[in-house]
Amino acid sequence: AVCRLDVHGDSVKFYTEETPAYGGLPIGTQGKAICLISGGIDSPVAAWYGLKRGLEVHYLFCCLGGPMQHWGPSASSWLLAQRWSYGYEPRFYIADFNELLHAFRNLDSRFRNILLKRYLYRAADRLADKLKADAIITGEALGQVSSQTLSNLRTITGVTDRLIMRPLIGFDKREIIERARDIGSLKISEKVPEFCNVAVSRPRTTSEAWELDDLEKDIDHDIAEQAITNWETQYLRRMQQPAQPDDPVMTEPPPGTWHVWIENPELPGDPPDSFPVDETIDVLTIRQFVKNFDRPGVLLFSCVQGKMSRDAALFAREKGLDAYRY
Repeated sequence: AVCRLDVHGDSVKFYTEETPAYGGLPIGTQGKAICLISGGIDSPVAAWYGLKRGLEVHYLFCCLGGPMQHWGPSASSWLLAQRWSYGYEPRFYIADFNELLHAFRNLDSRFRNILLKRYLYRAADRLADKLKADAIITGEALGQVSSQTLSNLRTITGVTDRLIMRPLIGFDKREIIERARDIGSLKISEKVPEFCNVAVSRPRTTSEAWELDDLEKDIDHDIAEQAITNWETQYLRRMQQPAQPDDPVMTEPPPGTWHVWIENPELPGDPPDSFPVDETIDVLTIRQFVKNFDRPGVLLFSCVQGKMSRDAALFAREKGLDAYRY
């Protein structure tokens, strides 16, 4: 065995074993950043790299759905706060983007994800102003999805002058997954479904800023401003560990059940043929439908993949309805 020693002033320490750690810098020594966090694998890893290099990281989640979509980011942020953040009080901010997403429904769907990302950046930029943060952290990796091509990243980044930090820009997905496993966030991210309410069948992989500027002229300014400037604040160290929502599934609906088929033009499919559909709604109008629903009895949602119907049922339950998914 090799014996090593450290000499500090008048003291000497002898040791034969070293335990490797992750290294880095003390948190807070390099400033403050806002991390755009989602329920996916990438953004918690990006936040971790910011923490590792000495950034005080706070989290912004822009909600596009209901309780299931909310759970993933809050659980990942809670884990990062409890396990990896020291010397400050990490905060989790929630911006409700559902009305804004609803405003996208009549716009060219090929640009939907790019358009959404521009508003996510704007929200993070406004929050950074409030918290006096110098940077925005994202989990983007070059070319991983259509909105992360070099052309689209340029178009998205143009809405802010703030520094955008992309720690994962050159990572392969396998590398990101391995780091998420080390951090502990992978187990959470694997349980979060990829929500299809922003899915498009033929997304644009290139874009110019003027194309998005023209689309944004048709979006109600008040709706957009409400989405990017209003946040609910949660203090992660004071929270209990977020519990994963139940799955309110029903396979044999009772008589009188009101069956709602959630339609997504970008993901064509047919409703179940075992019982009739009473009403069809667009995937971007789920919240508006639930808020206005006033029929008695059981409410049952179905959709092509079962993801949005689950989230719709959970949201309806929060509003006091007896709701399930098929």
